Amino acid sequence: MTIELAPNRWSYVGNGATTGFAYTSRIFASSDLKVFVNDTLQTLVSDYSVTGAGTPSGGNVVLVSAPANGAVVVIVRDVAAIQGLDLAALGSFPAEENEKALDRLTILAQQIGRAHG
Repeated sequence: MTIELAPNRWSYVGNGATTGFAYTSRIFASSDLKVFVNDTLQTLVSDYSVTGAGTPSGGNVVLVSAPANGAVVVIVRDVAAIQGLDLAALGSFPAEENEKALDRLTILAQQIGRAHG
């Protein structure tokens, strides 16, 4: 897949009832997102879950409890700067795995670019 310039951050305002909040960019694992409610970092599993990890179009963060009316919910894509692909010499060329590795590099470059202006 190709990676277009995509958002790394999504902001919402709680209404006391909604628990699901969309993110619209690819992540590789649920831990690639950081979730804040009123500037307080939430904890994966105990405070929220993530759907759509690995899906190019993103998914949802589902909070265990609906944020209060007016609470600010911020989702930040924070992909770890790791390279987990290990290719064997003269082995097969796993195109999909290579593409995921290149996607990760592109996403990291986008994160760095946004962090520095």
